[in-house]
Amino acid sequence: MRILVADDHELLRRGVRFVVQDRPNWEICAEAIDGCDAVDKARISKPDVAVLDVSMPKLNGLEATLAIRQSSPETEVIILTQHESVEMVRHAFEAGARGYVVKSKVANDLITAIETVGRHEFFFSDHWQPPTHSVLGGEDQTLQRLEIEGQAEQRTATLQKFAAGLLHRQDSERQSLGRELRGGIGRELAAVAFNLELMSKSNGHGQDPLFTDSVQLVRRCLAKTRSLSQSLDPPLLEEIGLASAAQWMVERFAMQTGIEVRSEWVAADRLPPVVETAFFCILEEALGNIRDHAGAKFAEVSIRVDARGATLEVRDRGCGISPDVMEEFRRGEVSSSIGLAAMRERLREFGGELDIWSGSSGTALCARIPAGTIQLLLSRQQPPEAEGASAACA
Repeated sequence: MRILVADDHELLRRGVRFVVQDRPNWEICAEAIDGCDAVDKARISKPDVAVLDVSMPKLNGLEATLAIRQSSPETEVIILTQHESVEMVRHAFEAGARGYVVKSKVANDLITAIETVGRHEFFFSDHWQPPTHSVLGGEDQTLQRLEIEGQAEQRTATLQKFAAGLLHRQDSERQSLGRELRGGIGRELAAVAFNLELMSKSNGHGQDPLFTDSVQLVRRCLAKTRSLSQSLDPPLLEEIGLASAAQWMVERFAMQTGIEVRSEWVAADRLPPVVETAFFCILEEALGNIRDHAGAKFAEVSIRVDARGATLEVRDRGCGISPDVMEEFRRGEVSSSIGLAAMRERLREFGGELDIWSGSSGTALCARIPAGTIQLLLSRQQPPEAEGASAACA
């Protein structure tokens, strides 16, 4: 069981650590000192249970609960509070919390609370059970409704994991096919073209129209194979990085469509490969939408990396996305735009966000991945000896 603890008082965080430290297979995966910190760390560390103080700076526990449940729906939340108030309990459960522990009962109740909400069941502090109808709206069936909603959230989270797995599989298949086209079929076609050139010079076939047509056909096949292999698995992305690969894509897009594209890349260092791949695929999808639907003559693309994280922005001056599609996107539906849904799922895996603004003057897309996720991914790909060297330098 992975547990996040959020409280602005070190003493309470230490107390929670003391209560859970001896439980087998339990670990404190993150600690937060305010509500915003809790939301960020929950998005990155994906705890099973988050234990939040209701009174925290920046975001209080209820606001943080709502944000955590939206960004990390698999994470269950326990509210810690000194308030034995039916109204406070009602607000906590409306925000998405599943457990409510009074601070005076932490030593006795917290273990049971974590176990209970870890099974996606509700928990109130022992010896203080407010009437269910008072807490949950005055209807006998409300608790059952909340349980059903919890099960729906679980299934949604499972589907999101499945979608992320499919996207990874798709990326892997694209890379494999692209490399096979470039290294296998592409090389064989290049060899055929070379042999035909030699035959035309040595045997006088160069004057034969059928032979000449065959040479031109092989050259066209080779050019299309190279173009397709680069689209599926751009070598620049792996060898040089996102900025170079994105510039290649933008130039190729402008040449093929006649749409003018202004680009800006502000990124000093390489991003983790999975992040670069996600941004590259999102950019590819966004440019495809501009080509197929926007009717635009001008577009802008920018990638920035700063202290807040990495941001990809794509803007066009086209006709905009239809209001119906935008409404479905806001509701999380995918019936009209699988591409937009795929973009959002790619970002969701990294705790990222996708914002889209659209109107009659054009569309703006903004994809963001937080700095915490990027640092975590970079630390995982750093070899042990490099980590030791960094520690020694520090």
